[in-house]
Amino acid sequence: CSIMVKKEFQQRPADKHWLYQMVAKKTDQQLVTMYEEVCIFRKTGVIPKECQTLRDLAREIQAVTKADNIQLRMAEDALLYEMSRRYYNSL
Repeated sequence: CSIMVKKEFQQRPADKHWLYQMVAKKTDQQLVTMYEEVCIFRKTGVIPKECQTLRDLAREIQAVTKADNIQLRMAEDALLYEMSRRYYNSL
């Protein structure tokens, strides 16, 4: 039964929600870079200026949501979801 569930999940593309589509377009290297930047953010509470990849994604999200501030938490959630989806689909 778990094998059937896995196959069904693997055949499922990225969710149709605009946020998940946005992150699904990122390369594996971009995801890894953003993950490293998230780790820095979690340790320090600050994203240094040189950590541009995560900031860029957060600003893309901000442009869609029309929020007043940068959307780091939303970017982090979408990033981790996409990394998990790609890993699971690779099994």
